[in-house]
Amino acid sequence: GPRQVTDAYLLALAVALTLPAPNHLSNRLLAAVLVVLAGLLTPYVIGFAGAYDAWRWLTFAPFAITLTLPPLLYGYTSALVQGRRPERFGLHLTPGAVQLVYFLVAFTLPLDAKWSWYTSGHRHWIGPAFDVLLLVSLAVYSVAALRLLRAYRATLADQRSDGDRFAARWLSRVIVALIVTFLLYLAFTLWDRLSGGIDFFQETGLYLALAGIGLYLGVEGWRHSTQRFPVLTAPPRDDARSSPDWRSIG
Repeated sequence: GPRQVTDAYLLALAVALTLPAPNHLSNRLLAAVLVVLAGLLTPYVIGFAGAYDAWRWLTFAPFAITLTLPPLLYGYTSALVQGRRPERFGLHLTPGAVQLVYFLVAFTLPLDAKWSWYTSGHRHWIGPAFDVLLLVSLAVYSVAALRLLRAYRATLADQRSDGDRFAARWLSRVIVALIVTFLLYLAFTLWDRLSGGIDFFQETGLYLALAGIGLYLGVEGWRHSTQRFPVLTAPPRDDARSSPDWRSIG
């Protein structure tokens, strides 16, 4: 179906972005973003098909490592416009690594213990905690990425006449769209808690939006994968120049 096709497209774009290209660092980070997005869609795809009902042992399969998405997207933004990863980037990925380890450990539990934990501690405490951390992480890294892009565009405007070629406005649209989508995710989560549970059919719109954002990001990133973004440094601030002595000029 279209959901499986979307996952396949995201993974195909991710593979294409790992091929040698001038922007190899940013391309590989974008490939990681697309793999994470494909992972977020996977539980919905297989759950919609009834896989979790038929094979309950798939519970806790480490597909959706949500806490890696915001820092990877910020890392991609930094690599694109600064030519490097953020400082101490490994620390930024630590929450996602902890989440991955948690799912791997829970996945290896015996089936009865796994299901008991999933329906009790995980559903009531760990799952909501991951949701809150995701929303906080998305807010922090989205603001940081948008500020980085805004500063880059301002420096472009000061130093180059072709700044529009490198403004990466498509990336800003992706970040804003992700914020809106995960606010919708928060609304679905609250609905789930208050109504006693929602099914895969009721979540269709949310996952379709996420799939659309992922495809747009992947296609635009692939289109710009060979475009060298100029690495700029902001000129030192000259207070005398920024605040002219109008009396002497007059």
